[in-house]
Amino acid sequence: MALDLAPAWPAVGSLAGGAGALALAWAIREHRGRPGVDWFLGVFAAQATWCLSYGVGLLVSEPAIRAALEATMWLGVIWTGIAFLGFALEYTGRSDVVRSRLFAAVVGFGALSSALVVTNSLHGVFWTDFARDPAFGVETVSYAFGP
Repeated sequence: MALDLAPAWPAVGSLAGGAGALALAWAIREHRGRPGVDWFLGVFAAQATWCLSYGVGLLVSEPAIRAALEATMWLGVIWTGIAFLGFALEYTGRSDVVRSRLFAAVVGFGALSSALVVTNSLHGVFWTDFARDPAFGVETVSYAFGP
């Protein structure tokens, strides 16, 4: 009976996660410029992108829109990790590493991954066999990952 009241509960959870990330970003915005805070805002922006696009995607059955929302979700996933690494390094006094060639390579890998996600429909490198796979009353999808 409880599931009948909220048939799209996975979407509600994801949207709540996105709203929470935005609320946390709003709460720390006044501390910009302090060590790690700008990177932490980036973490929350990426998390909000991830959660909100996935949550909306769970409610969309149109294949092209669902694929675009899935790609947007993956952009959030990619940049959450990179932004958190930048935050952790800067917050712990290792801002020299953030300005290093090694970190530039990490950001470059993120940029390459982002480009592959955004252009996936042209080459299928990031994923193939994208298909609707509804579960728990929402529009989930399945696909095979590329390399």
